[in-house]
Amino acid sequence: DRKLLRQLTELLEYGKYVLLLYQTGQELQEISEIRSRAIRAIAQTWQDNEETLPWLKSIVKSNENPEVRATALLELTRLFTPDIHLLTNLAEIDKSPEVRSVALQELMRVLPGPDLELLKSVAYSDYSPVVRKAALQELGKISENRDILELLKIKAKKDENLTVRLAAVRELANRWPMEPETLATVEKMLLEGCASERAVAIAEIAFHWPRKPRTLKLLRAAIKGDRNQEVRQKAVEELARISSDTNTLLLLKILAESDKSTALEEAAVQQIARRWKDDPETLAFLKKLLESDGDVIVRSIVVQEIARGWRSHPETISLLKTIAEKDEYWVLRQTAVQEIAEGWVEDAEILNWLKNLAACDAQFNVREAAIRGIAKGWEDDPQTLDFLKTLALSEKDTYLLTVEVEEIARRWRHRREILPWLKTWVQSSDPAVRQTVVQEIASGWPEDGDTVVFLKNQAELDPSATVRQASLQKLARRWDRDPETARILKNIARWDEDSQVRVVAILELLRGWKDEAETLEFLCDRAVNDPYKQRGLFLCNPRFAAVEALIEHYQQDPRSMSILRDRLINDPDEQVRGLASRRLNG
Repeated sequence: DRKLLRQLTELLEYGKYVLLLYQTGQELQEISEIRSRAIRAIAQTWQDNEETLPWLKSIVKSNENPEVRATALLELTRLFTPDIHLLTNLAEIDKSPEVRSVALQELMRVLPGPDLELLKSVAYSDYSPVVRKAALQELGKISENRDILELLKIKAKKDENLTVRLAAVRELANRWPMEPETLATVEKMLLEGCASERAVAIAEIAFHWPRKPRTLKLLRAAIKGDRNQEVRQKAVEELARISSDTNTLLLLKILAESDKSTALEEAAVQQIARRWKDDPETLAFLKKLLESDGDVIVRSIVVQEIARGWRSHPETISLLKTIAEKDEYWVLRQTAVQEIAEGWVEDAEILNWLKNLAACDAQFNVREAAIRGIAKGWEDDPQTLDFLKTLALSEKDTYLLTVEVEEIARRWRHRREILPWLKTWVQSSDPAVRQTVVQEIASGWPEDGDTVVFLKNQAELDPSATVRQASLQKLARRWDRDPETARILKNIARWDEDSQVRVVAILELLRGWKDEAETLEFLCDRAVNDPYKQRGLFLCNPRFAAVEALIEHYQQDPRSMSILRDRLINDPDEQVRGLASRRLNG
């Protein structure tokens, strides 16, 4: 238990010391999610520990990431006696919209009755659309109150934020479908709103009023006349869902055959194939589209629908094989191979056929589909591993070699011979292959004692900058408690010939060793002494990264301010000087 608690506590610090400027939105979201999961795990596992309650409260009241604070608040109110005063205070005045919205929702959950005045005040006055939306959703749970109906109508029409308007119209339709004003409000959104509003209006009208004669007219009008193809596509899907008459099928066939919007053609084909599967004419119609439609994406959709909807039809497999072998478009051939590999795993002849494509086809996309299909569908076949190994030995295409190495490493990592086999490929002359080897060994064999040695060697000695960067990142993330890792990162940050690799080394050092006494001194040194000389590429400038780190994480330290003043005057790069100036003069 102590070991688990220590590991989870360490995850609370995960990514805490990254530089925001250098992270993608996805990376920041992943960091937040990992830390939130750690909070949930600790709170739920150690709920009976006397330190858990004050610990959660301290996170809620801290300057932590808003999503982390919101997670702590949720666990606090679900696992312990709710603090009404705290929830009310957070819902009204907390600086974070995420925290305010969670506090509001939890407050409404635990109160004996809803605080209507608070909800109305928030719905009208809160500056954040996230919180106004939460208030509307809570108001929607209160039935038979005309004031709420009027409020939702106003917000659906006049709120400045799109997501709030959409939330209001959804609550209106869900809670007051029998009110004539509700349908009128939704129809007005369909006729006058933006594309997102029109799409939501279509969905709500079709769901709540499917039997009204006017609904079919509105959907057909949107299909024929709306100026946005996503709205028209939504109308096609909803029309097919609520109407199976001959006129609907005829309209969809016309769209599938003649519409200039690819997305609309795709939607029409899918609805015909799925909702009229039992119609004896549907398969023939789809086959006709395969021969006559000029859009390769639409034809790919047709191939998928035939393969999945008519798998047992005696002519399907021969049709798909013909397309896979002879069609002039590689996209269509690739799709056919993927569908065959997914749907005919029990057929021994198909395996031999796929092996032939994997080894001999002239188009690498088709070969990739066959290789991945064999690895996935015939993983338990004793001959599959040897086949892929043999294929890799003779492979001339770099990308396909990485595919083969990746599939072998991930699907057969439990076999002893795979790790030594992978390491032989580190001698490859192609950086992409070596990078794949690094990634697969680091992910698949982190407990192996030689893995860390292997990654250290690649991080320092590989001739490719991309391989060195991948190696040092894997090393830093998995072995961040190893003092030797910090030493290697510092060496790379000082001496690597590639500036981007030096930047990444600085970022990883900050991520894992921010609180080490030597890290600040090292960053100060790099901010002054890195030899980067190019102009205009600040994300590749190690001095810029070091200065950014000093500003974001050490701005209270006098040494940081001294470096910033020096860089403002002496740095040869105007972007570094500008960064220092913004902090000193801002």
